[in-house]
Amino acid sequence: MPGVKASLGKLLEDAVATYFKQFFYNKPSSFITFDAAKGGADFIIGLANRRIIVEVGWGTKSKKQILSTMQRIKANYGIIIAQNRFSVDTKNNILFLPIKDFLLGG
Repeated sequence: MPGVKASLGKLLEDAVATYFKQFFYNKPSSFITFDAAKGGADFIIGLANRRIIVEVGWGTKSKKQILSTMQRIKANYGIIIAQNRFSVDTKNNILFLPIKDFLLGG
């Protein structure tokens, strides 16, 4: 059911955005924004002089959007929150974080 998957993906993005907003609220030298470019990642987090790109999705996600945004804005790290297995791509500095781990860790 593609409609259900899309709805769950949007709900998950909202949950992640809410968590980020609470976590980074009033933190000096930090910001949260989104990538408006077509095919860009969902969130860009700024912490001092570092940038972390975050892509959120229901189902499994590839690193294509993360890499595109990371290269374009010269980001340091990427995080994919989806139904992928937990893993770390050390070559590209990308963390694959399962949805359940993100939601339980908050």
